[in-house]
Amino acid sequence: MAHYPFCGIPLSKADFLTSEPAAAGTARKTPQRSQAALMGFLLGIDTLGEAVALASLCFAGALIGGLTLGATLILLSCSLAALIAARYSGFPNAISTAQDAGIAPLALAMAAAAAATTGETAAQIAAALAVLGLSTLGTGAALWALGRFRLGRFARMLPYPVASGFLAACGFLLVTSAFEMVWDGRLDLPLLAVLLPALILALVLLVVVERLANAFAFILTLMVAIAAYWTLHRALGLDLDRAGELGLIPHLSASSETDPPGLADFLALDPGVLWVALPGVITVVLINVISAILNVAGVELDTQRDTDLDRELRMNGLTNLAVGSFGGMVSYVDSATTAMVEKMGLHSRFVGLGYAVATLLGSLFVAQLVPLIPSFVSLGMLFFIGLGLMRDWVWALRRQIAFREWLVILGIVIMAALFGLLTAIVVGLGLSLAGFALEYARSPVIRARWSARTRRSSYDRAPALDALLAQSGDAVQGLSLQGYLFFGSIDALSLEARNLDWPEGMPRQLILDFTSVTGIDGAACAALDKLFRELSAAGTQCTVTALHPEVRHRLLVWNPDFACAAQLQLATSVDAALEAAETRLLQARAAQASDETLPLAEMTQHFAPRALAKGEVLIQPGSAGSDIYLLKDGRLGVYLETQQGLSRMRSLGPGALVGELAVYTGAPRSALVRADEDSTVLVLTAARIAELETEAPATAILLHRGLAKAIADKLLRSNALIRSL
Repeated sequence: MAHYPFCGIPLSKADFLTSEPAAAGTARKTPQRSQAALMGFLLGIDTLGEAVALASLCFAGALIGGLTLGATLILLSCSLAALIAARYSGFPNAISTAQDAGIAPLALAMAAAAAATTGETAAQIAAALAVLGLSTLGTGAALWALGRFRLGRFARMLPYPVASGFLAACGFLLVTSAFEMVWDGRLDLPLLAVLLPALILALVLLVVVERLANAFAFILTLMVAIAAYWTLHRALGLDLDRAGELGLIPHLSASSETDPPGLADFLALDPGVLWVALPGVITVVLINVISAILNVAGVELDTQRDTDLDRELRMNGLTNLAVGSFGGMVSYVDSATTAMVEKMGLHSRFVGLGYAVATLLGSLFVAQLVPLIPSFVSLGMLFFIGLGLMRDWVWALRRQIAFREWLVILGIVIMAALFGLLTAIVVGLGLSLAGFALEYARSPVIRARWSARTRRSSYDRAPALDALLAQSGDAVQGLSLQGYLFFGSIDALSLEARNLDWPEGMPRQLILDFTSVTGIDGAACAALDKLFRELSAAGTQCTVTALHPEVRHRLLVWNPDFACAAQLQLATSVDAALEAAETRLLQARAAQASDETLPLAEMTQHFAPRALAKGEVLIQPGSAGSDIYLLKDGRLGVYLETQQGLSRMRSLGPGALVGELAVYTGAPRSALVRADEDSTVLVLTAARIAELETEAPATAILLHRGLAKAIADKLLRSNALIRSL
């Protein structure tokens, strides 16, 4: 397989010929390619009139002598850009063409450069062409840099209403621009002779596309329209000059024919002339870059096909560097035209090839070919594309998306009509972000509410202490937070924390669980800092757990002393915070907790003491379960082997039983238990239990009853812990 690397991406010959699977037969491919090439050729022919219109905007007044040259350069730009896109674009049916997004500031910059030039008309045209080429080169460099540094992903971050609104606004602007091409301020018969057939043709094409979705039917409709005009033209006995004067066909006036500027004219340019036009050039580059990104995103949205956006940007960038080298106009993948081709069901790269051939021929014979396409056909094509975009991205979406999002789309179209496309996109982004903030603010920032009565740490304590915690657990309350904390959501947290219901006569402790918090803004930092201080002044001990490094950094940047100022406790996990809070609560209730803390206290004479050094293993996983252990003092850890290594599952404090389940079930030990600090355990062996069952049955019954209660309490605590997660 031969490869043709471009922009660092290898492509095969098969990629160039068609996007259809290789298994498709030749008979199926040939009509697809023929229809695609013919469709592209007709679109290219239709571009001839648009090229003349664009050239008329840029080469007006003193620059009128460069009109023919300008139209030629625009068509050459279209041809080269379409050829590159047909060969390398990730969208096989993409059409890359000269763009008019920045035409207004471009025309002004070209006029300013010409006005600042002293010399003959040729020198002024040379200055205007230099500005045109410079804006194209600047756009190409910017697009290539965006793709080179892999910033194309930001195109996918555009809100759906903004991308849809851009497509709808492009449709609206196409319709209005087409109307302005023929409107001269008077509603007369020649205007109606162009305008009404154009509207009828556009509506017929919309019906053909909607009902038939067939490229051949579309092409046939255009051919019939062209043939009908020339039949009527001959029947009325009109000549070309008269038809051109009436606006029925486009034509180039004799004043637009002049010798192009030579190399000496470009070499003689004063750099100060380009400096005068530089602000306009920068504006044009900015508008074109934004428009190119939106067009690529729009094609991806309309074709429902993902592509490498960075490669597309690099391709469009290199295209404009090539086009700008001969003074051509900014060209990139056009979402409107590509959407229309997609609607036809054409997915072949021959669409772009046909377009490139037509525009290349047009550049060679622009004066001869332009009059062959009736004005109403070019106008009708623009109306068709524009109305189709508005139908697909305004009318069809009115019931498919939320009304708020649909209003954003409508707002972009209205703003584009009043203030231009760039302003409309900025306003649309603002509306989308505001809507997102309001919608996100309505989502709950508090994922769960709990207390030490309903949610306990993994630290096992004596049953009497557990009962005390269950009784007084409402003195420790927790709020599990989620999402991004920002100015729109932080008020809900502050209100909840201030209105918590605390029991009387006990120290209050609040745990804020940040495990699911993804980020925080400055307003939320300020609100949290204020909240922590208020809680501290009210006597509430506040603990923050599981702070993400970025969130912690933002809080420290806001106030490096935020933890100390509010007497804030920081914990690595909710479990660690709960254990510390439980310990503080039990210390506060020391009088009630000083009674019996060991279960089976009346049976401890049947247990044998055993000292454990820190790190000493008490139970090995897989060993036979024959002994029961009661922790008298110290701390034990229960560990399981995981893929990440040995992981702590629970901690055991004085009064905790361990090993009783294995004794009763006969199953092997399931976990490793070792001393986390110097500890003392009381050991009840299986032999001693058997001895009591024989010699003191009543005592044995009491022992089994106490062990059963301890097992039941442990099960209840485990279930409560699971429910709280």
